[in-house]
Amino acid sequence: ADKTDTDLITHSFNSKDNSEKKDKEKELREIIFKDPEFKYCKNQESRYWYLLELLEQDGMEEYRYLAEDPGVYFNGKVKMFMDKTWTIYKEIKNKK
Repeated sequence: ADKTDTDLITHSFNSKDNSEKKDKEKELREIIFKDPEFKYCKNQESRYWYLLELLEQDGMEEYRYLAEDPGVYFNGKVKMFMDKTWTIYKEIKNKK
């Protein structure tokens, strides 16, 4: 296999991983949106700790990759995920 084949194989694996991660993130957001406590997470720091505590619960192992390198509440994977989650949450609430 030449470099091009390897790049294509790597790309298809990465695409599969990204697609699976997007599905997992969507599932996790659905769990979060059903939690009545989430509406009280009004700032980045509270959302950061909310997610880290949620991921420690039993049954949440498949989502823990988000917290492998969580960063800090104002920067990192958890912050990015939770900022987007909060934005979607607010949009859903505003439509109701």
